[in-house]
Amino acid sequence: MKNLYEILGVAKDVACDALKSAFRKRAFETHPDRHPEKEEEFKDVALAYQVLSLPRTRKGYDDTGFVDAQSEEESIVRAAVDHIKLIFTTIVEVSEDKLFHIDVIQALVNKCDLVREKLSERGEATIAEINQWDEVKSHILFNGTGLNVMADVCDRKISALSAGIESIKHELKVTEKVREMLIDYVWEYESPSSFGDIGTTSPFARADW
Repeated sequence: MKNLYEILGVAKDVACDALKSAFRKRAFETHPDRHPEKEEEFKDVALAYQVLSLPRTRKGYDDTGFVDAQSEEESIVRAAVDHIKLIFTTIVEVSEDKLFHIDVIQALVNKCDLVREKLSERGEATIAEINQWDEVKSHILFNGTGLNVMADVCDRKISALSAGIESIKHELKVTEKVREMLIDYVWEYESPSSFGDIGTTSPFARADW
């Protein structure tokens, strides 16, 4: 992944307020609702801000150049919270009617379910492609020496696809956290049964990834 500071267009010693301003600017420039073709770029922008906006995760990144597993879990929660804040800011500006809020949130929960299904489909397709490249590599190695270059090409392709799987996992975790928070909000206003089975295992969780 590109340097997180470069993604946001800031220096390594950027202050918190400037970091937030840079994120808002880049998020506006790359948000998929306005620029569908920049969806992947927007994800990088969001992840960069999630890591660099927390002192502990920022220090971990500065020290190693990598986003560690614990940082990723924190970034998932933070990303979900940021989505929730944006949702509520928007619907409160439109109306203060709680019933209106519930209707909107119910639609968003349904949207989360659709997103989970699409992510699962993408993940399964990527896994199938990884398996295909793995078979090609095995065939190359089985058929003798002198084909190391081709085997290396397979390895690079498998590595790139595996990175895509990790990205899909991250997206799904954020989606599920957003869904959970939305349902928590309406718990006291309407029966949770309106939102289906909260404990249902997602398509992603059923896949052996």
